[in-house]
Amino acid sequence: FHTGQSVNNWQMDLGLNTAQKNQGNSQYAVNSETSYKLMNNTSVKALLNYTSSTKNELQSDFSDLLVTFYFMKSKLGSYFYFMPFLVSTLPLSKDSRQNKQMNLGYGGGVELIHQQNLTAGRLTTAGSLAVQKYSNKYESSLNNSLNTSYSSNQQLTVGWEYKKFGLTGMF
Repeated sequence: FHTGQSVNNWQMDLGLNTAQKNQGNSQYAVNSETSYKLMNNTSVKALLNYTSSTKNELQSDFSDLLVTFYFMKSKLGSYFYFMPFLVSTLPLSKDSRQNKQMNLGYGGGVELIHQQNLTAGRLTTAGSLAVQKYSNKYESSLNNSLNTSYSSNQQLTVGWEYKKFGLTGMF
């Protein structure tokens, strides 16, 4: 969560997922979230996923790269933190580059974090809200659907850390 309590300047979280979509079509995904603390109150985070399809190789692809810049972390009371952030989406997926012909997504948001040290580690809960504007070459994609101009993202995260081990759930 890089709320300033961590000793390390960088952190990498890796995730593996599998899904059975239809009969004989399984998808496997690798998720990578890397963050780097620049100073006490600023950090940058990058999120990238790769999904592989067993039935149709054309569906295997990288996600778009989501880069978030957190700044001006403020402590609110004993256990709460408030962090505004800037967010950018860089088009890496085939759909964004070829079909939507996206140039860039950019926006901002806020995150409220509750962090408490317990005898069995540290419990962190966070909620965030972000809005992005997308810049596309054309108003509609190659398959004649309208390209998204704006998006909103809401996220709830619960995490537990004990020494160098942690579990995180994102909703």
